[in-house]
Amino acid sequence: MSSHPLEKSAHPPTHEVIAMGSFRDLPRRRRVLYVEDDETTIALLRKHLSHTPFSIEYAQTGKEAIRMYCAAIEDGRPFDVIVLDVMLPDTSGLSVAERVREDHKDEQTAIIFCTNVVDNSKVDASAERVSARGVVNKAEELSKIGSYIEKALGAA
Repeated sequence: MSSHPLEKSAHPPTHEVIAMGSFRDLPRRRRVLYVEDDETTIALLRKHLSHTPFSIEYAQTGKEAIRMYCAAIEDGRPFDVIVLDVMLPDTSGLSVAERVREDHKDEQTAIIFCTNVVDNSKVDASAERVSARGVVNKAEELSKIGSYIEKALGAA
């Protein structure tokens, strides 16, 4: 006896959906934009951040970072954290942070600065001016960058 394909079967399908829900109910992977121009540092970052739960994208210039930031906003998938090298080839990390804060009126995105500068006092003052969540010394603390990002997200 053949049955019509649209008739109900006596056996439930094995691929039946167990629970209905929305994608909005699922925790979203936190997005990080890391702005760094040095290839060696990027390679180290990839190693240190490979086991973190973050979705990380890299930019190598301030211009590229602003383009990616704006595209993420337009797509409705903004970055949760921006980690900025203080010295970039085309601008400073501070200039990028100021554009985010002032031009885009964004006080939500956490900002962290990374630097090789030995005397962090000027960097600290700049970080405070744009409400950055921290300053990481690359030479001493790069291996702990995942912890800095987690801490910044916790304060968000």
